Amino acid sequence: MIFSETWEAVLEGRKTQTRRVAKDGDELRYWDAYTPYVYSRGRRKWQVGRTYAIQPGRGKKALGRFLLTDIHKERLQEITIEDAVAEGCLYDTVGSFYHPDPIATFAFLWDTIHKPGERFADDPEVWILTMEVSDG
Repeated sequence: MIFSETWEAVLEGRKTQTRRVAKDGDELRYWDAYTPYVYSRGRRKWQVGRTYAIQPGRGKKALGRFLLTDIHKERLQEITIEDAVAEGCLYDTVGSFYHPDPIATFAFLWDTIHKPGERFADDPEVWILTMEVSDG
């Protein structure tokens, strides 16, 4: 999975959540009673209990892996301060951007990555993927 701006925070264990825009046709299904996954365009996109590569960019070599521990969906603006911190947005800085509010820091970072229609102010539905760094 690509983490162009936040891959270091993932590897360091400071980023334990990531949000991804929910696409038309995405749906939450269950492999069994306890194992949710996102089904999209005829395939499993993400599944709890599986590991995924941590990539700093498209086509770049994986730097590590993470274990997906939870999936759920909500509107982007439902993010809490605790969620923004779990996204790797500390109270002080992301790159050269400083703001004392982790949600504002998250919104700024989100808008640098996403196109119109998916920006923070647009409040798209997003998948929240909870993760932890994995050895395998």
